[in-house]
Amino acid sequence: MDLKELSYFKSVVDEGSILKASKVLHIAQPPLSRMMKSLENELETTLFIRGKQLRLTEQGKLLYEKAITILALSNTIKDDLDNISNKNKEVLNIGTVSSSTSLLYGNKLRDFYNKYNHTTFKITEANTFKLLDLLDKRIIDLAITRTPFDKEIYDYILLEKEPMVFTSNDMIDKNITLNDVSKYDLVVYRRFYDTLKRLFKENDLNFNVKALVDDAKTAILLAKSLNLHAIVPEGAYKTLNSNLYSSIIDSSDLYTSLAIIKRKNEELPEIYKNLIEYLKK
Repeated sequence: MDLKELSYFKSVVDEGSILKASKVLHIAQPPLSRMMKSLENELETTLFIRGKQLRLTEQGKLLYEKAITILALSNTIKDDLDNISNKNKEVLNIGTVSSSTSLLYGNKLRDFYNKYNHTTFKITEANTFKLLDLLDKRIIDLAITRTPFDKEIYDYILLEKEPMVFTSNDMIDKNITLNDVSKYDLVVYRRFYDTLKRLFKENDLNFNVKALVDDAKTAILLAKSLNLHAIVPEGAYKTLNSNLYSSIIDSSDLYTSLAIIKRKNEELPEIYKNLIEYLKK
């Protein structure tokens, strides 16, 4: 098994069929089919459930997940070697959560890029748990995520706190209580589901969740579409021009901070340190 086989396997899965993948890869279908069969023989397992639609077996799903990691790591190694050879080119491998848009799309990153415009960004967007996994595997070197996370095993910098807000298609008060929120049907950003569930239970209030999503932007837009109400960090709400109103939820437990996280006790290249200084401003 080599990187080319893994790359072709990933393309077959991404495209949903060997025929479509062969067109994307610009190779004939029969050789690609033989390569996939050879991969199954080599691994002594069945990767595909063949039929009208190509589906993965459990073994195929595992290989696909590992292939993504291996191919990403391979690209990172190539970039690192290229950076050593080309001192004028620097690549920042960063992971972010969807609700970090207030930081990424603001003036701080723009000011950094204006000064260091030789920099290339490689940004991976995922949930916190996936980002920390990628950080551990050295596929990314910096993660921008939100509290809470395990503060014992990473070095981190906490940025300014921001409240959680309640979005609505109609104007409501600037500040509302948990009791007010309990009267509405909600779209909840999964990152904060356990915290919200606990708070509503402690206050003996209804927690009317109609949708649970992994992305703050999705939560806001889905709530708008279905005439529901989302609970998201204020920064995520502010970066979307969605013609929605928002109310700050009056609860000391519903504040969150973006955090810049790196591997414990590891020295980062200078370009990362410069980026961190800009993001901290």
